Amino acid sequence: MATGSFVVHVTDESNVGAANLAAANLPPEESELGFAGFTAVPSSAVPVPGLAEAKIRMECVLEHAYPLGGTADAPACDLLIGRVVRFHVADELLSGGRIDAQLLQPVSRLAGNAYAKLGEAFSLDRPE
Repeated sequence: MATGSFVVHVTDESNVGAANLAAANLPPEESELGFAGFTAVPSSAVPVPGLAEAKIRMECVLEHAYPLGGTADAPACDLLIGRVVRFHVADELLSGGRIDAQLLQPVSRLAGNAYAKLGEAFSLDRPE
């Protein structure tokens, strides 16, 4: 929040283990990136670095930060709303000008220790 910017990375099957390691509760002087084996790379539109290992990353300018209250079981956190100012997509993911989700193999974080992989994909024609 101090820089007014952040980078969003899409986690995939090739880096989900490292992403999970980056969630370790480390002391403030220890880098989660180094601990997880990630490599910081300069961003081109914001002062915050991105991760070289991410096949998709979005450089964002902070629009709003909303503090969310915590509980005894969950610490307080902030909801960040940003505007994407630069996309980085690995060339091998592009097919016909679109991202091929099967090639990306995205992973989502659910609650607790749970993650999910992409399920069955299908298409529906849009109404006219």
